[in-house]
Amino acid sequence: MKIKFKTKSKTVKTLSFHPTRSWILCGLSNGKIEIWDYIHKYKYEEFQATKGSVRGVNFHKTLPLFVTGGDDKLVKIWNYQNKKLQFSLKGHTDIIRSVHFHSEQPWVVSSSDDMSVRIWNFQNRSCIAILVRHNNIVTHVEFHPRMNTLLSASLDGTIIIWDITGLKQKFSRNNDISVDDPDNFSMEMTPSLMGLPTDMFGPSDVEPKFILEDHEMGVNWASFHPSFPLVVSCSDDNKIKLWRLSEYKAWVAATFSGHNACVSSVVFHPKEDLILSNSEDFSLRVWNIENKNSSVVFNTKNNKHWCLDAHPTQNIFATGNDRGLVVFKLKSQKSPFCFSSENLFFYRDARILRFNFKTDIEQRMVRISKKLDISNIHSLQYNPSSEMLLIQSKQKFLLFSCLQKKLSNLQIGRSSVWVSRNKFISIHNDNIFLRNVDTQETLAISITDILVNSGNKNIQDCDPSSCALFPADTGSFLLATPSQILRYDLQTKCTTGLIDAKNIRQVFWSKDNLYFALVSKNSIFIYNKKFQKKAIIIETFRIKSMIWTSSHVILYSTYDHLKYGLLNGDTAIIQTITKPVYLCFFSNSKIYYLDHNSEINFVKINETDFELKASALEKNKQKILEIVKNSKFPGKAIVMFLQQHHLSEIALHLTEIPQLRFTFAIDSGDLFMAEKFAEIINQKELWKILSKNAIEQGNIEIAERSYFRQGDGRKFLFLSAITGQMQKTQNESNSSQLFKETSLQFQVSLMTGNIEQRIQLLISSNQLIYAYLTAKTYGIEEKAKEIEELFRLKNKKIPNFFPTQKFLLKPPFVISSPKNWPLLSFESMIEKDIEIENENYNDIEIDENIFNIDENDNENIIENIIDIDENEKLIYIPPLHKEYPNENLIMNTETPGELATLGLFNESMKILNTQFGVINFSPMKKYFLSSFLGANNTLQGFPNINPIIIPQFESNILNGNHFSKQVINKQSLENLLNQALSLTTQGKFSQSLKIFQEILHQIPLVVVDEISDIKKIKKIIKMCREYIIAFKLEIEKKEKSQIDPTRSLEMICYFTHCKIQPEHLVLALRSAMFLCAKMQNYLDALVFAKRLLEFNTDIQFIQKVKKIISLCEKNKSNKYKLDYNTNNSFVICCYSLRPIYNSNSSRKCPFCGSNYFPQFDRQICSVCDLCQIGFSGANGFNILRKKKKWD
Repeated sequence: MKIKFKTKSKTVKTLSFHPTRSWILCGLSNGKIEIWDYIHKYKYEEFQATKGSVRGVNFHKTLPLFVTGGDDKLVKIWNYQNKKLQFSLKGHTDIIRSVHFHSEQPWVVSSSDDMSVRIWNFQNRSCIAILVRHNNIVTHVEFHPRMNTLLSASLDGTIIIWDITGLKQKFSRNNDISVDDPDNFSMEMTPSLMGLPTDMFGPSDVEPKFILEDHEMGVNWASFHPSFPLVVSCSDDNKIKLWRLSEYKAWVAATFSGHNACVSSVVFHPKEDLILSNSEDFSLRVWNIENKNSSVVFNTKNNKHWCLDAHPTQNIFATGNDRGLVVFKLKSQKSPFCFSSENLFFYRDARILRFNFKTDIEQRMVRISKKLDISNIHSLQYNPSSEMLLIQSKQKFLLFSCLQKKLSNLQIGRSSVWVSRNKFISIHNDNIFLRNVDTQETLAISITDILVNSGNKNIQDCDPSSCALFPADTGSFLLATPSQILRYDLQTKCTTGLIDAKNIRQVFWSKDNLYFALVSKNSIFIYNKKFQKKAIIIETFRIKSMIWTSSHVILYSTYDHLKYGLLNGDTAIIQTITKPVYLCFFSNSKIYYLDHNSEINFVKINETDFELKASALEKNKQKILEIVKNSKFPGKAIVMFLQQHHLSEIALHLTEIPQLRFTFAIDSGDLFMAEKFAEIINQKELWKILSKNAIEQGNIEIAERSYFRQGDGRKFLFLSAITGQMQKTQNESNSSQLFKETSLQFQVSLMTGNIEQRIQLLISSNQLIYAYLTAKTYGIEEKAKEIEELFRLKNKKIPNFFPTQKFLLKPPFVISSPKNWPLLSFESMIEKDIEIENENYNDIEIDENIFNIDENDNENIIENIIDIDENEKLIYIPPLHKEYPNENLIMNTETPGELATLGLFNESMKILNTQFGVINFSPMKKYFLSSFLGANNTLQGFPNINPIIIPQFESNILNGNHFSKQVINKQSLENLLNQALSLTTQGKFSQSLKIFQEILHQIPLVVVDEISDIKKIKKIIKMCREYIIAFKLEIEKKEKSQIDPTRSLEMICYFTHCKIQPEHLVLALRSAMFLCAKMQNYLDALVFAKRLLEFNTDIQFIQKVKKIISLCEKNKSNKYKLDYNTNNSFVICCYSLRPIYNSNSSRKCPFCGSNYFPQFDRQICSVCDLCQIGFSGANGFNILRKKKKWD
């Protein structure tokens, strides 16, 4: 039993499934009616029907109606679309127990405590029949879904099967309206039937066909079988009876006993030979009709069950109890299946079947006999190499050979998967068993050992019974725990990959095994074969199934939708579906799927959308072109998707909207196409964008035209000036409206040297003085005289002029460069493809004589060969010496790390001495050797001859750079640093100190490619130095804690000034605060407490800190006098572990930067253990590799 949905409410008295929607209607004891969507898990609507209980509800098959009956004695018709009560039918004189719609006629039947059954016509709102044969409460009534019969059950211990053939015939003659057509249906009363009396049909219209009497007590429920002539009933005698009907009689076919209290309700399974019942003994049982066995599938303590309903078409049921309702299914509706390249293998009706996708032919493979004791098959696993099927149930499995058509013996094991051609694995107890099909050998592998050896503490204590197996590459498998997935290699017997993923239910591999998807209830996690995460897809509703396409697109289904997902996590809806489907295979635009009846169907889709997007993600432009040529113009979403992924060149040809095409042309750099669409749209903003891009590409011609179209004279003038095209500017200023502003025209005259235009502009601007001076300066006397006349007319004084002055301004001289900048030729992919298609090779003319050689020519050739000088024949030209790459590297290598990889240890040490001042090379010996051995291979030659050393190179084929392989690199140092920091967090200081020292010993031999990496290496050196000093202080503190408390306090105080990670510094400050407070050094404790408040710690600890602050402020004194002054900055001497204040002189290590008192000068640094303190010959930090090329 699988619970799909639960609610909490008052007692649920009655239930009804909607025939097509995922709704369930329930009537409650408080008089409310609720409609729940059990798939999407929300309440659709709630109605208040009565003050008492609602005891009967039912959905109409086709109309948006439901009927209710309850303690108010009314039959009520409701419309769930309008969400209101349509009308009520009065007639019963007591509580109504049940109501039911007829499947074809506009009828409702109701039963009541007044011992009657009434049939109502809800079109004319009248009672058309009253049935009074029972002598006690009528508990249940319902129409047969297909036949002209009606049953009623009563507390008088009888079930009556009524024949309503006469009633149906008489009603058909009086009413021709089809109730199945919602358009013809009306809630208004039909005038022709309004006046009909309720008893007009007489006793012959509805007659009892059978009266079933075998229950010892009152009957609570009875139901028709939807397909067979069977009736099931339940009673207060705790029994369930199965009745078989024929044309002339009815008899008890079986009696089921097992409930310990009154059986409340009972229904048939719509498709299997099962009966479901619930009872006041708090249980729900499933009965097998054939063997009469039962099993309790649902039990609630102190929670009675009152009603039960079965979905008419699906394997879904619902039970109502004292605390709400439960929607459940007995087993999964998904049939197990697997597929190969052409065939689908699936399970249906106790058979394994094969479906061929090419021929669309279904073939039976084998029948699973019940004698094999294997039921509820969970999965099928097909091995195409051996053509064998693994048939897996919950705890057992079978092997089936498709070639021999033979089943193996039943074996115990779960979660079976193939790992090679003839081997598969399964889980039994706490072990994984590897079985060989050919040799029948079995090897046990402990799940606990795999989890422990994985190295992950989160799964080492995992319960093996909660693990599952999934397929992986050949020779390996995936082991799923509740929280993680790991890949185990059977050859190396180790874990080769680990993923954090919770509650994974299925794993799907792509067809080329490059990607796999982990599917949980609502999520899909996509990884590549290297266990690198590519995308996460999260759905609101449950994911029902999933498949891969050949283009690495996933197709998956939910309850309502068929969707696709891409490798970047994008998803979209392909289409809406009306019922759940289980996707099996995708080929030729068809998605093959299994429905809940295990029937194979397919839906044809348009894959252009996701194929185009997938090709865009993979940058497969050729495939994109094929899709574009073979498809219609896609929607705007796809076009924008191409733009987002920098494929605007293709998107340009997939839309006909000028604005979009302009944008795509700009993005792809096609200025000529952009100008074309800018002219069509003709908006100023577009011309601005085009001019900006034209300037960036150096396209002067388009820039000029864009400035002209947008009317920007200033930019046009500036562009003309810097390109030396002032004559063009002069022409435009005279003939166009581009230079309307007077100030702009004046600038043009200045730039072009047009004096007369300048004078005229000054006159028109009423700047007569400047106009006169300009005319006089440049010797234009005619204009000067005209201006003098203007002065006289206006009675103004003519300004003085000094003829000895030089010209005020000369026009600028710019070398003319009117051409566009030279660019690489731009050729559209789509246009190129079209040109190739349009080429006509028939037009090519070939000279037919091109291969004809005259015989005389042959003789001349032979004679020339014979006449070659004999000395010339004997000349041997040896091949040119080609410099071996290792020789080239030796000549050009300057970094110590590269020299070490080439085996030149002495040269490397000399450079290290000059660069860093290294004098103690002992700690570096093993790193010299590892650098050399890791960068070279050896080839054993002849005896007594040294092996040949073959260097390994890291090369870049594109730019020709070659360099020796580096074992010690930035990445390896960062990994060590992270390991050391992790050990520090765990409190393993001795191990962490050792790793920090190893990092410093390796750094002199590191080689980097970028200048930015040098800064990162220096940062690593600084971090290592600070942690080593901190650990030295911690070790000294522990040694002096019992002997010298003052020294111990000093060490912890100095510790807090080491520049370590904040999380570690907080721990040091806490320790220092508590220790100083304990030792009554309250002033020092106060300093550390205030520093702690600067960090984001938890509230409880802050309260403790504030208490210590208040304690210290009350006792402002120190018991011990320490060599520690917070008011004067200092550094730590790494030998004496004493503070060196700013006023004191010090010496430094040239490599790690550690500080020392002058008396320790010329000694070896105690931090790095490499360099001489105070060494002054160090000449820099050179670890940057030079790029070298060799032929």
